Amino acid sequence: MTHEEAVDDITARSGTWYDPVVVKALRQLYHAPVLLQEEAEAAPAFRQRGAMKLLWTRPRFARLLLGTTVSSLGDPLTTVAALILVYQASHDARAVAGTYIVKALATILIGGIAGSLPDRVPRLRLIFLLELARAAILLAGGILTIAVPAVLQMWIWWILPALFLLAAINAVVQPARQAAIPELVEPRELGPANASLTAAGMIASAAGYALAGVLIWLTTQISWLFVVDGVTFALAGLLILGLGDLGGGVRKAGLLSGVARTWAVNRARVHLVIAAFGAFFLTMSFPTLIALAFKRVPDNGAQAYTLLEVMLASGIVAGSILVGRMRNVGTMRTVAQGLAITGIVSIGVALSPWFWLVAVLLLIASLGNPIYQVGNVTALMEATDSSNRGAVLSSRFALTQLAMVIGTSTGGFISAVVGPEATYATLGVGLLGLAAVAGVLQRGGERPGVSEAEAAP
Repeated sequence: MTHEEAVDDITARSGTWYDPVVVKALRQLYHAPVLLQEEAEAAPAFRQRGAMKLLWTRPRFARLLLGTTVSSLGDPLTTVAALILVYQASHDARAVAGTYIVKALATILIGGIAGSLPDRVPRLRLIFLLELARAAILLAGGILTIAVPAVLQMWIWWILPALFLLAAINAVVQPARQAAIPELVEPRELGPANASLTAAGMIASAAGYALAGVLIWLTTQISWLFVVDGVTFALAGLLILGLGDLGGGVRKAGLLSGVARTWAVNRARVHLVIAAFGAFFLTMSFPTLIALAFKRVPDNGAQAYTLLEVMLASGIVAGSILVGRMRNVGTMRTVAQGLAITGIVSIGVALSPWFWLVAVLLLIASLGNPIYQVGNVTALMEATDSSNRGAVLSSRFALTQLAMVIGTSTGGFISAVVGPEATYATLGVGLLGLAAVAGVLQRGGERPGVSEAEAAP
């Protein structure tokens, strides 16, 4: 049998014996014409599993997901407590903005100088120890300020260095958790696994803000939020124990070489660039949403803003469920689809004359956010291996945080000078342009999702 006959024979079994994506790549490798046919259903061995079946069949991943969810539940508690205390002490919105800047700077700094930690140190030990460190910081600070309230009044600005330290730890823990996912699931399950984490994190975060309000009402002391958040970190750390090998422990991964090692992964570069520009345009909406709510409903802007946040959160959860059921998540096609949905509908938000229509459009626009995010992260996971995955994901985390600072500032400036509608129009056009770039890369035959180790002869 000749090579051409073998390729034709494999093509005839596409979708039954062989994954259609692999068949397409094989035909391109042997310079055979790409067949223009309807996408066949993948063979059972290549089908992605739904989130519930994934949790049932992968108990180690389910435990990692539970730990991440518990940790995400506590995150809003410290955020709410810090913002309230800082504003009460300063009565200055710039001081509140400073808390976000401190956290972003910590993430950028750690991602730049210690991005290889999730690869250099065994990830199970790294996550466990850092979660306990976060728990110790919050429990000590919370209990001290409850026992001696005067401490909080005298040393109110201890919150800023504490936030810096907590954000620095998170800049290591979050990429380490993401880098551990491929050690717990099969490659075909990466998309649903990332989608499950996104949905669980969003739901837990929303519940965390509600829990913060309940705790403040029941205790009348802000410091209790630090204590409860510390407990969630301790629980998250304990849940990690017993998961076995999560990767890491690569001694050749220099502590300060994270950026260089990331840039050396050729197939990851384009996804990192897409992630940075995507974060820039998406975060332009952060300071714009509240301005839009108060402009459209001036008599009841606070409730209008709350409604829009609920619509966004609902759309993100729905989008996370949707992307978990998509095939070939780690492709530029998926990334382009997510960016295009958010971009097109954001332009609709800018043009809409009615508040109710704005709310509906924001719900639809937020569907694209997790599709893009999960597609981008999954592509990076598929383009790396266990020896460099942590460094690459740390670099992505740092890049998106830097883009967030720039995007938030840009969005606030445009909203203040021109208006919130102009900001949504700008980010919509920008996301559409980015989607077009991703689409060109997909049509150009790039299939990000093969690691350099797999591509090597």
